Amino acid sequence: MTGVRIIACSVLHHEITAILPALSKGRRIETVFPDSILHMKPHLLQKHLETLLADGVPSVLIYGDCAPAIDEICSSIPNARYTRIHGVNCTEITVGTERYAQLRKERAFVIFPEWACRWREIFEEGMGFRTAELARLFMQEHRSRFVYIDTALVPIPLRHLEDMKEYFGLPVEIEKAGLNILGENLELCIRELERTDESGRT
Repeated sequence: MTGVRIIACSVLHHEITAILPALSKGRRIETVFPDSILHMKPHLLQKHLETLLADGVPSVLIYGDCAPAIDEICSSIPNARYTRIHGVNCTEITVGTERYAQLRKERAFVIFPEWACRWREIFEEGMGFRTAELARLFMQEHRSRFVYIDTALVPIPLRHLEDMKEYFGLPVEIEKAGLNILGENLELCIRELERTDESGRT
């Protein structure tokens, strides 16, 4: 296989970039990071993925179920050669199934560095909350707290987290997370593409 493309939500840009040196040994890896706001615009995300996958370059999708029926959509694209990393969303992809299940049970709203810095855009433009009162009522009804995932690759945006805490009236916790789970699963995906490519040549 001549090369692999990683198509990953920009919310994991820093994490994927940090892992790349270990993955790139003997491989040519291209990366594409579509804007994470597309998570809120699944029809645009679908079109973006269709454009990227149509050229037939073997690709790893670092996406959860952000777009309805994402696997069915991508598998129907002519010439598409891809595999998708395990996980229903960026939280499970990063911290693993067990921790994700626990956070979900506790009704935590997990936020990554990029979204912490863009939280007003995400909630006001992406989710459509036009007033602080509406956003606060919704979040307090459905969520218990914010959990910020700190992979130690960027400074913790303390000012933004404090603003969120005040705006929504919810506590904010900082949880440290490593890159092992993401790195191991990404390696498995690349190997899967390599095996598929080898079997196709025999």
